[in-house]
Amino acid sequence: MQSSLSLNHSTGDSLVLVDEFGKGTNTVDGLALLTASLNNWMRRGPQCPHLLMSTCFHSLIQLGLISDSPLLDLLTLETAIEGEELVFLYQVKNGICQSSCAANIATLMLSFIRKFILTFPFRKHKFFFKCFFLVLFV
Repeated sequence: MQSSLSLNHSTGDSLVLVDEFGKGTNTVDGLALLTASLNNWMRRGPQCPHLLMSTCFHSLIQLGLISDSPLLDLLTLETAIEGEELVFLYQVKNGICQSSCAANIATLMLSFIRKFILTFPFRKHKFFFKCFFLVLFV
């Protein structure tokens, strides 16, 4: 629904923010939807909305599914791996990420959850605890 609204009603003055495009879809469908959406927006030329998008579909570029355009800048966040630990350097750079680092992110989340479980006073905040895990794992 939200994608449909932004595709049908955004203008050159619109700001469209899309986080984790394709999350929850199978790879083929998600990649097809992303390609169609980006091509739709870029065909508009000056009426293309300002778009900030994150996605796990790195193959969009590697497979050449969208063409180069002066309207398109590909950016990624700089990271480093020290030993087995993922380090976020909080710097934006041109290009695309070379891997999703999903295993590293999962490890960080598990570490956070373990710390949370050991330090949070559950008896006082049972409702918050259930909501926290609902939000985290949905």
